[in-house]
Amino acid sequence: WEQFPASMPALRQLLENMTVRDRASRPKPSQVLLDPWFSASSDAELPRSSLKGLVGAAALQGAHEQLQQQLTGANKLADLHTMVDKFKQADPTGTGIVDARIAAQVLTEHGAS
Repeated sequence: WEQFPASMPALRQLLENMTVRDRASRPKPSQVLLDPWFSASSDAELPRSSLKGLVGAAALQGAHEQLQQQLTGANKLADLHTMVDKFKQADPTGTGIVDARIAAQVLTEHGAS
């Protein structure tokens, strides 16, 4: 957000609202379309770096949601606890960092594609 144009505070606020972590707190598409930004006359251009960051964050969120749906659809609660235990075993120091190959293997074993 530090690189977001200061001349576009209304757009920044709209995007912040649309990208809050809690999906239930995000505005509905019909609410977004009523935002004053859509009727503003500003033609300021969004910097390429900001646009890339926003698109990348949206793609990451979409992938996260897809993974979550796959795992919850393919596993019972006990299976998910087993998966968490496997991740903990792969991260004995508790740093939250697991080798990508191990993570992919664990996720695939539990129904992620």
